[in-house]
Amino acid sequence: VILALPTKLLIPAAKLAIKNGQKNILIEKPGSLNQKELKKLRVKSQDIHIKIAYNRLFYTNLHKLKKLVKKVAEKIKDLLY
Repeated sequence: VILALPTKLLIPAAKLAIKNGQKNILIEKPGSLNQKELKKLRVKSQDIHIKIAYNRLFYTNLHKLKKLVKKVAEKIKDLLY
């Protein structure tokens, strides 16, 4: 399950997801404004996979990588066809 909510609702929603049997939980960044809450959640859910999402959509490196991949793909296409 993906939790994309206001920050103050992320931990309660994660706890609810765990209570309802979710085994894979992706929490949007920052996850919580309180480190203790995150640690408690981790201890509570040792057999559950919980990850914090970091959106890199606006990183300049990502845009450079996309341009590079596009160039390489065009060269490969030219070689194959």
